[in-house]
Amino acid sequence: MQYRSFGSTDLEVSPIGLGTVELGMPYEIGLPPPPSEEDSIALLRQAFEAGINYIDTAPVYGNSEELEGKAFADLPDKPILATKVTLKKERDEAALAGDELRQHLETSITNSLKLLNLECLEVLQIHSVEDNFATQELLELTADFRKRGLVRYWGVTTYGETAPMEALAWPEHFQILQVAYNALDRRMEEEVFPRSRQVDVGLVLRSAFFKGVLSDRVRLLPDHLSGLIEAALKVEKVAKGLGISLPELAFRFNACNPFSNIALFGTTRIAEMNTNIAAFRAGPLPQDVLDELKPLTLHDTSLLNPSTWGF
Repeated sequence: MQYRSFGSTDLEVSPIGLGTVELGMPYEIGLPPPPSEEDSIALLRQAFEAGINYIDTAPVYGNSEELEGKAFADLPDKPILATKVTLKKERDEAALAGDELRQHLETSITNSLKLLNLECLEVLQIHSVEDNFATQELLELTADFRKRGLVRYWGVTTYGETAPMEALAWPEHFQILQVAYNALDRRMEEEVFPRSRQVDVGLVLRSAFFKGVLSDRVRLLPDHLSGLIEAALKVEKVAKGLGISLPELAFRFNACNPFSNIALFGTTRIAEMNTNIAAFRAGPLPQDVLDELKPLTLHDTSLLNPSTWGF
């Protein structure tokens, strides 16, 4: 797999990366349980052997960090284990500040270093921000942790459009931006993608399969999400017209986007991972297919945010 530059960092990354939430906790439509530790470690090692050198994790992904630490503990050269840290103690709490924020970041970083068997986090991302977040205090803390050698590069994972544009206003502090993007959610195209290239921030695309909506699992969605089902089946019809599966179309749509540095995918099976690698190698979708997909974009924000789906 040919590696590519990653924004203003000195990292060379694979164009596709492995997301590991499904290895640590139930996820996707139907909430299937994670695989065994043995199978998870085998998958992680196989991904690295296949050339995938960017693996995305987070402390809130169950035991995902621990699995990665075990999988790569005995390797002199490890993949980039990109983890995350929240700005809150719990999901619905107000953002931390002052000494409480500093201690929270310190504790999270220390725990991640221990679980991942690392001395420095190459990529640490502020996790799941939706609104303005870049306080002067936070900017100073990110700089301090870099100066201390605990974090090489900071990033931000976002929802919506406000937070990514805020992150891109501070490229000297946040060198990496991860956004949700797929064939049904194209909100990032107008402003975020061009701006990320302009300020040379590494762009990571997640949600290619839209938490399983753009896969065979769409048929497991409850009736109250009929809008999602209808939209996904229209995309599936486009895929069938090209003679490929819905998941292949969905992944090629993300992985071959010209603005993308890394397109993430999640899986619990080696066979499915190999299918995604093959899909990437099949190359970009034809322009007429991209044109056909354009009017299928969803604009209902309640459908675009999986946290509102009710399962």
